[in-house]
Amino acid sequence: MTLSQDTRQRLDAHLDAVEQALTTAGNTREQRRAIIDDLEAQINEMLAARSASPILADVEAVLAQVDPPSAYGNAAPPSIPSDTVATSKPRYSRTAIWGLHCILASLVVPATMALLVYLLTEPPSANSGACTQFSIGSCMICSTIPLGILGTVLGWVAFGQIRASQGQLRGTGLALFDGLFYLVVLMLVLLLTFA
Repeated sequence: MTLSQDTRQRLDAHLDAVEQALTTAGNTREQRRAIIDDLEAQINEMLAARSASPILADVEAVLAQVDPPSAYGNAAPPSIPSDTVATSKPRYSRTAIWGLHCILASLVVPATMALLVYLLTEPPSANSGACTQFSIGSCMICSTIPLGILGTVLGWVAFGQIRASQGQLRGTGLALFDGLFYLVVLMLVLLLTFA
């Protein structure tokens, strides 16, 4: 979802007004940040449901459905927010899970494609053997490299999200597996090649 400058400014103005109301109500910075982040995520989901490129009218329509900034100033701050955060059950990082899917797909997809190319080609001859090898190699490169890069990037993104989540996300081991799998494979290939 992409927001134009005027829609982004309108959304930011609403969020700033909510934060000001929360400050007036005596909420701590951590409480304000949590509420603002949740509110922004909710608004973005509502905007995405309306259009991939929302216009100012879409933002105004969505903001009309959520609580006005003044509603946040009337509410007293939560009594013990830190305990609430600490007791909420951490969820597994979706980014790390998608990274694992990409890593696994980067292994399964080229193997499947290579098998299909091998089974669907004519019985090998002198010329077709080289062509088949080229086709299999092309299939493996064209599917493994993008999926491997995507899985690696998602792993490192998930690792950063987990570290910044203050215990709300888990899956550090999976994120590291995603981020390091192909780096380790590449190092082993280089070691075996130049050893």
